[in-house]
This record gives sequence, structure tokens and C-alpha cells, in this order.
Amino acid sequence: TKKLEEITSFIKKGIFDMPSKLYSESGVPFLRISDINGMSINIQDSIKIPKWKHDEEYKTKLFGGDLILSKVGTTGQVAIVPEGKEVNISQNLVGISLNKQSVDCYYLLVVLNSKSLNLCIERHVTKSVQGKLTLDILRDLKIPMFIPEIQSCIGDIAREIEILKKGSETLTKSSKLLVESVIE
Repeated sequence: TKKLEEITSFIKKGIFDMPSKLYSESGVPFLRISDINGMSINIQDSIKIPKWKHDEEYKTKLFGGDLILSKVGTTGQVAIVPEGKEVNISQNLVGISLNKQSVDCYYLLVVLNSKSLNLCIERHVTKSVQGKLTLDILRDLKIPMFIPEIQSCIGDIAREIEILKKGSETLTKSSKLLVESVIE
């Protein structure tokens, strides 16, 4: 096992103060907890911020293969930033930038979404009115580290799930459009 901080480039909270007047329908995706959809991120429907603001908030930039994790409310939800995408994150998310030579990003996604790691995270959540997860707890989280071939095998299964999920969403949209065209 290794601590999460040993296999990452950084683990950081999202932007604390993002004025809603900067929200728009074009620009760089600004992710919130509501954008997490299973192990995926709903990039299309996410709010966007101007590129200049994204560049100004460079410390919380994430790229394809990096992970986001909810730290408030529904704590411990983990999703992956799609390949080829660049995003920024809100204050209720944690950005996990991976050292891709140390760990397969989809393997880590599966591990962090596993029942045993979720229970470990939940045990450490500070409860007041709303559960909250601290960065120190995440940094110290013990991650089982298998040999690279096993990580790749597990990661490949998760990648295949993502491909099938996207195909399913496309077919669902197509069937709805077909039904609507027949009805009208």
C-alpha cells in the first residue's frame, strides 16, 4: 500500500470564491458535485467560466485522467476528468492530480469508489450539520498498489465501462429522437 499523496502530483480543494456572474454556457467547465454522474463527469451540462478566470485560478486546473472527489455533503463520490478535457473545480470538490507513472488513473478511480475505501473515508468524515472531508485524511488514505499489469487490467475494465456507458447514452438519445419524430 501507499498513501494517496505518494502517487499524486497534488490533492487540493477547489476555488473558494467564484462569482456566479462569471458563469456562462461557454468557456472552461467549472465542476460542482452535481456534475458527478457515477464515475463520470457530466461536462456538457456543467457551468462554464471564462478562460481568463480559469487561467487565473491555475492552482485548481485539472486535466484528462485526473480525479475529482466530493468533500462536502455526499462525501467520497469520485469521478474522472475525461481525456482531452481541461476543467476547474468548485470549493466542495477536491482535485486529485495523478502521477501517471505511479498509478493507472482508472485503477485508482475504481479503488476510490470501492466499498472498503468508501467506508474508510466515511469513518473519517467530520460530522456537524453536513459531513465534511479534510485534505489531510485524503492524503493519508492507504491505497492498495498492485503490480502495473493488474492495475492496467482493472483500469481497462473501467475504461470499457465508460465506453459502453457513452454508447448507451447515445442510443438512448437516438431512440428518444426517433419516438418524438414519429409522434409529431
